[in-house]
Amino acid sequence: MKVIVTGGNGFVGQHLLAALEGHDVHVLCRKKHARSLIDIEALPHVTVHYESDILDSQKIAPHFKGADLCFNLAALVTFYLKDRERLHKTNYEGTLNVLKACEEDSVRLIHIGSTAIYGFHRTAIDENTEFDWGKHGRLVYSRSKQLPIPALLGSAADVVILNPPVIVGAGDEKIAQLIKPIKNNFPFATSGRNSVIDVRDLVSAMLLLMEKTEVKGSHIVTGGNYSFLEFNRCIAKVVGSRHPKIVLPKILGKIMGPAVRVFERVMKNPKLPYEAFFLSFKDRVYDDSKIRNLGYVPEFTLEDSFRSAVGYLEDLGEN
Repeated sequence: MKVIVTGGNGFVGQHLLAALEGHDVHVLCRKKHARSLIDIEALPHVTVHYESDILDSQKIAPHFKGADLCFNLAALVTFYLKDRERLHKTNYEGTLNVLKACEEDSVRLIHIGSTAIYGFHRTAIDENTEFDWGKHGRLVYSRSKQLPIPALLGSAADVVILNPPVIVGAGDEKIAQLIKPIKNNFPFATSGRNSVIDVRDLVSAMLLLMEKTEVKGSHIVTGGNYSFLEFNRCIAKVVGSRHPKIVLPKILGKIMGPAVRVFERVMKNPKLPYEAFFLSFKDRVYDDSKIRNLGYVPEFTLEDSFRSAVGYLEDLGEN
């Protein structure tokens, strides 16, 4: 099978490429990374096409000729208000370019979205949950991931959307920003909840959907739902620091939110963007029974995931 993987040299993509042995895999990406977990160019079943940006529809279109399946992993992940336009271009316009290429050459598309598209709710979130984005325009990353969903679901192409939450595992350097404060005995946790998935479990879910050719539509996939206190305590256990004990109440998020928003606007590179702060006080608990009914079962625990991530950072000298 000829498989296209956009953004295949990224954190998730590297794990996926290694698992696609036996297929003719073509990676579309912008540039080579300075360092990575897996040398994707050394994989015999993989051909890498650099300078293949999903924003350039004419550049990527020829690669879809004769392809059977596309995994669309290419995306921009940033929560800063200043990146609104970049997010819109990559996560919305870029995704539509990939969709168009799939439509024109009858290529099945598995799009990797995000549970961020469902916003936040007091009750469990499933694929039918709706959210009023008109009130939350400052959630720039979440909104950018939601924008292409109507076009994807309304396409005549064979489209599957897989929506994971926070992805944890070896190969992700950005997670050091979360781990370092806990390692330094940061005593606080916010009062929100979210879900986590190990990158290896995510790849298993992707391969499952690859095999289930009759499946279409949206699917939430998680490894488990946790409070941020549970999340931070697990990190503390892995790195050997003191467990956070103080949970910041939700009212504090409402009080401090406007100040964080102003601070982000006046500071050049604030460490805490408004979207990340705001959502850390919200409840996001997901029901992924739809994909579990297809046979998905997560293998790795939260501790497994963080041990893998921390081990990778330690090997790099980053933690």
